[in-house]
Amino acid sequence: MSARTRLPRQAAQAAKYTFDEPSDDEPEDPRGGISSDEDARPAKKRKKGKAKAAGKKGRRDPKEDEEEGQDSTTKHIRVPSPPPQDVEYESKRVDFSKVLPVETIAEIFSYLQPRTLYRLAFLNRSFHTMLSSPGFRSTWRDIFTWHDPRMDWMDDVFFGFDEEEQPEQKKAKPKPRDKMPVFGGKEIDPYRLAILLYETTCEFCGEDTVKYPDTFFLLRLCAYCRRNNLVSSTALAESKKYDMHPATMRAVLASPFGIDELKKYSYERNVLVTHFYQTIDELEERQAEDDADQQTANAQLGTHATGRNPSRAAKVKASSRARAQLDDDDAAEDERNGPRVAAFLKARAKERDARHTFVNAVDELAVKIDRFCEDEVVESRLFSMQAKSMRLEGIRQRLADEAIFEPRHINDIRLERHPAVSKDEPLNDHIWAAISESVYADVGRGVAKHLVWKYENKRKEVDWHAAKTSVDLLKQPSSVSDAGWAYVESAMKQLIRAKKDESDRLKARQRDAEDLAQKQQVVDKKNAFFRERYDKICRMLPNSGARAYMPRFLEFLHLPTANDLYADDVYGVDTKRGEADVQRFTNHLDAIKAELDEFALELRLAGLKVILASTTEMTSKDIEDLEVDTLADPQYGDEFFERPSSWLFCGDCIVFGTLSALLQHIHKKHPRNPPPLRLDDETGDAAQRKPPTKPLVRLPLEVACAWSAIFELGKLDIEDPKVTAKDLDRAFDEYKLVWENGPRGSKGRSGWRELIKSVMRNTLLAEMKGEVLDPPVIALKDVTPRERRLAEEARKAAVLARMAKKLKREGKKKAAEPSAAKVKVEKVESEDEDERKLERAVEDDGGSKAQADLNEEEAMKEEDKAGADEESEPDEVEQGGAGDGSEAEQHEDEEQNGEEGEE
Repeated sequence: MSARTRLPRQAAQAAKYTFDEPSDDEPEDPRGGISSDEDARPAKKRKKGKAKAAGKKGRRDPKEDEEEGQDSTTKHIRVPSPPPQDVEYESKRVDFSKVLPVETIAEIFSYLQPRTLYRLAFLNRSFHTMLSSPGFRSTWRDIFTWHDPRMDWMDDVFFGFDEEEQPEQKKAKPKPRDKMPVFGGKEIDPYRLAILLYETTCEFCGEDTVKYPDTFFLLRLCAYCRRNNLVSSTALAESKKYDMHPATMRAVLASPFGIDELKKYSYERNVLVTHFYQTIDELEERQAEDDADQQTANAQLGTHATGRNPSRAAKVKASSRARAQLDDDDAAEDERNGPRVAAFLKARAKERDARHTFVNAVDELAVKIDRFCEDEVVESRLFSMQAKSMRLEGIRQRLADEAIFEPRHINDIRLERHPAVSKDEPLNDHIWAAISESVYADVGRGVAKHLVWKYENKRKEVDWHAAKTSVDLLKQPSSVSDAGWAYVESAMKQLIRAKKDESDRLKARQRDAEDLAQKQQVVDKKNAFFRERYDKICRMLPNSGARAYMPRFLEFLHLPTANDLYADDVYGVDTKRGEADVQRFTNHLDAIKAELDEFALELRLAGLKVILASTTEMTSKDIEDLEVDTLADPQYGDEFFERPSSWLFCGDCIVFGTLSALLQHIHKKHPRNPPPLRLDDETGDAAQRKPPTKPLVRLPLEVACAWSAIFELGKLDIEDPKVTAKDLDRAFDEYKLVWENGPRGSKGRSGWRELIKSVMRNTLLAEMKGEVLDPPVIALKDVTPRERRLAEEARKAAVLARMAKKLKREGKKKAAEPSAAKVKVEKVESEDEDERKLERAVEDDGGSKAQADLNEEEAMKEEDKAGADEESEPDEVEQGGAGDGSEAEQHEDEEQNGEEGEE
């Protein structure tokens, strides 16, 4: 509802003023608030050597103030401000509709917009009688047809300028007027047009939810009634359940507006159901009269009509045939109809054209009216702002005259936010007497908050439970009068009480946070202990395929035996008991392994159920009845899960592959670890909470159908476990796939990987909307030259990437091997060190020359031996390097195979 100027209300109308005060988390502006007698003292002069920032010691960052309510170590404790006391009073107003003459009121109304004038008609009974009377129709017409002068420039642009016309002649020209829409050969009643355009009540159900009228049917219907009472003319023409006259579709009136989006024109024409049945009855009556006249004329002539009278089924068939003909055949069909039916069809065609003309005229008129309707809203806002400003100035003057609070004690921003002050109503003695207590109480609360704020700034910490705090704050400052202190003291007591409660809450929350931190440390130690045991169990498994069936860490903690051990508060926490805890875990290792085997079987059984549900005709009950013993059947062995028909999608993303590859992907990309503890956690330990149940893998029926169609187009056996992704790449190397009946945006040309992911993605979107997709129809298309060129470039880029990766791996391997030059340098350095040691030993001990010769001979022998070792060392290094390289290449091949499986 758009804003408008304030209108008179009935006399002695009661108004209730309540409001929710905004949060007072930020401190009041010291310059705009109260200051005690200490503020009158002159500020101390800053010492000569002090920095300027030293004077800002007591000031706080606003961001810091916002967070003080959540941190018990902060200086200020923020408490919410309660709303002022509710104010109820009666304000007598004058109803100028009973005082002013009707001519004056009509003159005032002539300056309003039609929408505002229509709303005024329902303000009171006097206005409704005046505005709906026939004598007011001329005013309605003038308002609808009034031409805004700001539209003249558009007339000059579109209709040209008259250069020969003089300014005097322009002034003498009559004021231009817009035209009223014509319906039925005459202008529509302006008040009826206002009802059609601006009434929001549905004519069928009475709900006040109509946004736009249907100007073609002259109806105001809500969205629900339009969906239930309108049907597409195309659907009626194609339907066979209606026994209708062959000319029915030419006689019905169809609205050009859509069923759901009434504001926009629709490419389909929609028929009102009641009008449809009424048209059928009228055609039947006229057809019966024409048939009776024809029979009477034939009887008078003594002749019989040539041919046979068609039956009802023949007429329906003829109507279907007639609808398929061109418009040029309508004249021939009119000749076959009787005179009454032909006249009825001509009248309906004329009425249809008249309605379309009326719709266009109403739309054009509504656009001109709504173009400048915002001016009225702006004027209303300006008037409201002026009234609020006058009321605020009046309240300020009364506060200054009564002098209960000094002007410097009153916070102007706080006063403006008071709901009793921010009204756009005039202020008088009666209203001031009603709202003064609420205003003074709010001013007193502002003064009390400022005093508390100054008290907190002067101290590092404030103990709100100490008696001295209350005594200091409840001392009356000399700058506050006795009358004002009554309001301040009441607010001060409330603030002190609220500060005490908030302080207790913050301390309790701080204790809870400290306790939670200690618990988190214990939980982290316990998780680290179990994580070490979990990793060792994973390393005990023979290969990555066996490790894929391991539970994730959080799932491992929920195994019965591991959960019992985890529930022990002291288990796995104290490092002094580490050996005993490890021994205890070792004692339960056999039970844990048995549970791991059961978990792996459950995983395999869950995957089997998903596969059978989408690839077989088994009922859901039969699938649910499957047990672990079913896996012992040879047909459900490893080859069953490796064949392409058993490929699945990850339950958390769009990764497609075998069950084993998906489980490895889930361990790598979707691990589950115990979440951290929270203060709002009521269930206790986070690791003890079971994770939400979600399917680990999935295979919708639409995906299974598309996957089968892809293999059929590629001429591959979907049941062959030896078929891999490379075989599919080779099969569709020269082709592209198209999802012909897919949703919008999914019918492009793509490879088999992109197509299967697109089917999965759209299936999930349809499930979220509660819809079901049709079985996918996949078509095979030849590759265009551009696509072939892009594929070749991508293939070359992939080859270069593999070569770069291989060279990088070989470079790392060579860097890890010791070079021959490095070995020789180390050997020379060791020989020099031995010689220096020998010389020092000879000098210190005074050894003989024979002893020196003996040492020299031993050194030569060691040198010969080192040379022999040096000759054999390169062969060993080369052999070791080859072995390392083969292992690295084998490891890389395994990683590439794993990545292909994930893709």
